[in-house]
Amino acid sequence: MAVLGAGGQGFIRQIVFADSVSWTPPFGCKAIVTVIGAGASGGVAKGTGCTAASGGGAGGTVTSLLTLSDSVSYTVTVGAGGAAVAQTDTGATAGNAGNNSVFSGTGITTMTASGGGAGAGTRNASAQAI
Repeated sequence: MAVLGAGGQGFIRQIVFADSVSWTPPFGCKAIVTVIGAGASGGVAKGTGCTAASGGGAGGTVTSLLTLSDSVSYTVTVGAGGAAVAQTDTGATAGNAGNNSVFSGTGITTMTASGGGAGAGTRNASAQAI
């Protein structure tokens, strides 16, 4: 049986941020930091002829091993997901892109995870359905 932290090695603790905050670690440490960008919304399409819509893309992910200091306040920015788009009776609308998520602070390289790309919505009213 493995015991994390045995022999004065320290311990592993996971902290998840769901909202943007300014955060100071309770002690200096090495940390595996993962930043995930927000997902996008899908497009919509409806009507006669040829219509098509795609889902929104997932947000990007970046991971890094950082040395964090208890004397630094780090900024955690949680990107908002792409806002949903409304279905109309006829027509097509592209979705909305997700926003970037960021982890930054003095003494580290800023980590930015890109938001996902918007889903597409297309309609060609002159095309004939098969």
